[in-house]
Amino acid sequence: MSALLFLFNPGIIYLSSIWGQYGSLYIFFLLLSTYLLKKKNLFLAIFCFSLSLLIKPQSLVIAPIFLLLFAFFKKGRGIFKAILIFVFPWLLIIPFIEDNLALWLMNYFQKLGSVGTTAMMSSAAFNFWSLLGGFHLPVDLIFFYFSLRFWGLFFFTLFYLGLFFIFFKRVLKRRKIDYFYFFGLLFLVFFIFAPQVHERYLLPTIVFLSVGALKNLKRLFLYLILSLSFLANLSFSLEKYLPAKIDFNFIRFWKGQNLNLMPKWGYIFAILNLSLFLFFYRDFLLKNK
Repeated sequence: MSALLFLFNPGIIYLSSIWGQYGSLYIFFLLLSTYLLKKKNLFLAIFCFSLSLLIKPQSLVIAPIFLLLFAFFKKGRGIFKAILIFVFPWLLIIPFIEDNLALWLMNYFQKLGSVGTTAMMSSAAFNFWSLLGGFHLPVDLIFFYFSLRFWGLFFFTLFYLGLFFIFFKRVLKRRKIDYFYFFGLLFLVFFIFAPQVHERYLLPTIVFLSVGALKNLKRLFLYLILSLSFLANLSFSLEKYLPAKIDFNFIRFWKGQNLNLMPKWGYIFAILNLSLFLFFYRDFLLKNK
């Protein structure tokens, strides 16, 4: 059933087949690493996670979870072996790097926050920051003595730690963990609150929750609504990049509008995304006390 939700998800089809993004490639290795993690095959899980991180730096969002699990379950040589396994795929690309390796790594992981591509809190993503200021809320705007970038990272860290604390308690008590639902929520926290987020960053949540949403009908129904919101956000954003003679958009809400501005109906989707986040977050906390 989860495979069908992924295969026929209109947002995923739109992102891959129409937009031509390769997000499904790193998502594959993320899913595989999660499955291996669930099966307690930690070494293969860390290898697949390393591959996903090599493809897309957004995978770094769940890196603390792998660190915690290895610190808890592996000792001494096990941790050393895990480091070697993680580093191995990265060593293979060194001959193809023209710049200094340290500089390349720094530039690569800066992409996690889209540094250098946008100076706005939301880069066409219908999230918390677009709800407050559309697509033109600068990251260096000062609010209560700190920049909005700081507040974005603060709220992201705050909600992230709330989930991490619950996860940590379950690991200590060796209780069962729904890794797919948990990782989907971590990526959703990143999409909603992190600064300089693109609309495409909702993809990991859509994929991971396709597994976690099958627990009950209410969760499944809300997942489908989130998928439609993802599709609307993608369709609006792609309009800015397509040549005028090409028209793949199935929605006509924004015809004739300034595509650099947050559309009025976009605020509805931003409220919807925030509401769905609060539901899924509360649902996870209540079910994992």
